[in-house]
Amino acid sequence: GQEDVTLLYLTSALERVQWVKKHRKIFFMPSWLDAFINGHDSTAALRKVEGFLEKNKPALSEDILRKLEQSLDDLRRVVRIREQWYPR
Repeated sequence: GQEDVTLLYLTSALERVQWVKKHRKIFFMPSWLDAFINGHDSTAALRKVEGFLEKNKPALSEDILRKLEQSLDDLRRVVRIREQWYPR
C-alpha cells in the first residue's frame, strides 16, 4: 500500500544490492530485494527493475542475478494479472 512512496527509492535500493550482500548476513539480501521489489505492482516499477537488470547484468554476481530474476518474475506476474483483470 506504500508503492507511491517507495517507487521513488526503488532504483536506489537496487543500486545498493551488492553492498547489502557484502555487509549483511547471507539471508538478508534476498529478503531485502523481495521487500523492495514485491512491494510493487505497477508497470513503472517493472520498467525500473528491468532497466536496472539490463544495465547492470554484467557486473552482478550469479546469486544476485538469480534472486533479482526471481523477484522480477513475481513482479511481472502481478503486473500482468493487474493489467488483465484490474485495469487502472
